[in-house]
Amino acid sequence: MTYIPPDLLRPIAAFRGMPGKQSDTSFGCGVLVKQRGWDVRDFTPSCLAVVLCLRGEGTYTDAAGESWPIKEGTLFLRRTGQRHSVQIHDEGQWAECWIVLVADIEQVLIGLGMMPDQNVVNTKIDLTLIREIRRTATALASADDRALRQLMVRLVGIVVSLLDRVDATAGNDSFDLNLACRLLGEDPRSNLRFVAREMGLSWERFRKLFRQSAGTSPGAYRLRRRLERAQAELLANQRSINDIASELGYANPFTFSRLFHRHIGCTPTAWRAGGHHTTPGSVSVVAQV
Repeated sequence: MTYIPPDLLRPIAAFRGMPGKQSDTSFGCGVLVKQRGWDVRDFTPSCLAVVLCLRGEGTYTDAAGESWPIKEGTLFLRRTGQRHSVQIHDEGQWAECWIVLVADIEQVLIGLGMMPDQNVVNTKIDLTLIREIRRTATALASADDRALRQLMVRLVGIVVSLLDRVDATAGNDSFDLNLACRLLGEDPRSNLRFVAREMGLSWERFRKLFRQSAGTSPGAYRLRRRLERAQAELLANQRSINDIASELGYANPFTFSRLFHRHIGCTPTAWRAGGHHTTPGSVSVVAQV
């Protein structure tokens, strides 16, 4: 059983619609605790939902009557237009994290060959992704219209990461780049050598394998993730630049602002004020470790 800190299981949910669009463009994410009984029964969704069981047991039944067990670490899909039922067996023990995306995104994922053949698959619980879902739900609740598209893209990335974890548990003993990237992005202040140790590798071995797999150093990757998060935070809320810099692991806002300007092309203040409309969206990182 995976130990999940209680704070990650606290219920949180956010649902938003894209500005100027119809209601069928709503998307969202969250963490829920549910009671025993039918979660949904003969339900036909109009959009894609990806659900990861964090605790408890249940059963997923498709339209043809075929059933699959659900347990901790089971990922199941509520596919657009596919009738199904989910029954929860444990009283007060069920917890899940979930992401809902519009049907158009599902078609993109299908076209890229990223959707699994079955709607119920087993994976490993990744605390990094639960934290990212919680952060995104918090940001969604207060995001203005211009930040919503960026948050939808973030949710698509989390879904891709969840689906990648399914592939990563299929007996591949090679270096797990997906896990390494999540550990590096989970806590911007973490020591790089601690990440290597968590993966059971020496620092030199970890750095070599990461560079071979990702084409960049662990430090450069973490810097890129820091700046990507900074870009989203600056648009999603009005927290001070000093607070954002501290959360991302920078000793002072001046170092943060200097790096932000070097790689993004404008200051954090200018980015928040609208500089992102005239600045390339990608982060170019050349730092080495």
